Amino acid sequence: MKKQVKNVLIEMPYILIVILIVLQGYSLIRIYSLENQIQNKSNMLQSSINNLDNRIGSIPMNIEESMKQKASMILDTSFEIGAFNKETFEMPIVFNVTPNTQTEGMIVSLDFVDEVVVLEKSGTSYSGTKSFAISARIDPKIIIEQYGVKNIEQHHGLRVWNLKEKIFPNLYANNMVGISNTRGSNRYRIEGVVEIQNQDGMMGSGRLSGTKNSFEKITVVVDIDGEVVKEIPVNMQEYNNGISMKVDVKEDYDLEDGQVLTIKTVAVDEWGLTYDYRGESLTAGPEMNMDYYSPDEMHIIAPNGKVVYESNE
Repeated sequence: MKKQVKNVLIEMPYILIVILIVLQGYSLIRIYSLENQIQNKSNMLQSSINNLDNRIGSIPMNIEESMKQKASMILDTSFEIGAFNKETFEMPIVFNVTPNTQTEGMIVSLDFVDEVVVLEKSGTSYSGTKSFAISARIDPKIIIEQYGVKNIEQHHGLRVWNLKEKIFPNLYANNMVGISNTRGSNRYRIEGVVEIQNQDGMMGSGRLSGTKNSFEKITVVVDIDGEVVKEIPVNMQEYNNGISMKVDVKEDYDLEDGQVLTIKTVAVDEWGLTYDYRGESLTAGPEMNMDYYSPDEMHIIAPNGKVVYESNE
């Protein structure tokens, strides 16, 4: 019995040490858990403070916007784009303006800088139509005249940008092509890849409903002084499926000093309009002057030769 008591007394410190280690581990876990809870509460509090700051910061802006709306004489504005005129190469747009109040003899008109169009009253709104070139940027001023007093306002609801994207097909042609010269000779080589992407697949949502115009033919063209010397057709079935096309180019040409060698992408749509996507050009000679163009630089040419759109306008 005495021996058992002695053994217990000997083991007791070890048992206490184990218990203390367990308690210390539990305490550390609890402390870590409490720290996480405190950090989470702190993050939530900071988030609430930030949200409150944002709301307070937006109050002056909201008040200013509300005051502008109350001070405005315009209740609502809208526009509708009509069918493209294939003879004049213009697009008619119907503009609608609804004033806040109606008075007898009120005159509502739109100032387009080059012309002031008086709108016709229809119910509680006023409407008018004007045709524009596809390169136009439209942002008219609204003129409301009553009792001999004119009030002028600008309203974003009548702003129209990028008419071209709303009706014409679009592609992206990236020229990854180099033009080199064999030293001491008049032979020049075009070599590389032209990457062509169907942009309507990515930006088609901007097209007007009912607009079915699309590309019928796309070619990579090489010309010398404007005279076509090589045409490489693009597979239209693959293009219309939205597949990115890569056209390999490797051609050699003998040029005299001063002649201009150009590679570009040319497309023709259903209406017979030609889309000239400028690539790059080289002027032959000792200096080999190169001209590079952005993939977005292009112009549209009508069947009669008239340029109806230029991207740098």
